[in-house]
Amino acid sequence: MARLLEIFLDRVAWRAATQRADSAAYLLDDAYESSVGTADRALKAALRALGDRPEAADSPAWPHVRELLERLGEPPHMRPTGRVD
Repeated sequence: MARLLEIFLDRVAWRAATQRADSAAYLLDDAYESSVGTADRALKAALRALGDRPEAADSPAWPHVRELLERLGEPPHMRPTGRVD
């Protein structure tokens, strides 16, 4: 009976972590580096490269990108806020 309860609770935790809108909120948070797989590492590198482009902050679309990066766990101080010359 205890094993069935353990399996059930694992399933509930998995479902909560994968079905919520913020289930990927860990992606850019370095505290969860050991939890990301190969595909997530590739996506993380691509998103970080985008966030490292200060000139991108001049785009009218940048606030949407900033919002996405924040939802994926990027610390606010890591994102450009304007052009650096």
